Amino acid sequence: MIATEVERRSPDPRVELQGPIQSITGTSPNQIVTILGVAVDTTGVVFEDVDRATFFARAVVGTLVKARGGLSGSTVTWSEMELEEMELED
Repeated sequence: MIATEVERRSPDPRVELQGPIQSITGTSPNQIVTILGVAVDTTGVVFEDVDRATFFARAVVGTLVKARGGLSGSTVTWSEMELEEMELED
């Protein structure tokens, strides 16, 4: 996936990243999940609707996930992650 345009709508520090998992490295609780080329450090991340062990049991390369965090300067501190349902088109 290539972004052809990035638009900043407001000076809101919230960040959301959604895409398929490209890789998972590290060991619990310091796994790094790479999404669209972005390394998301899951240390301290809260997982929506599941615990850490369940999330990583279900999360494999190709699984669609969403990560949320806050931007401070040029650094994103990730705080939440969830498994997303993939919708199939007819």
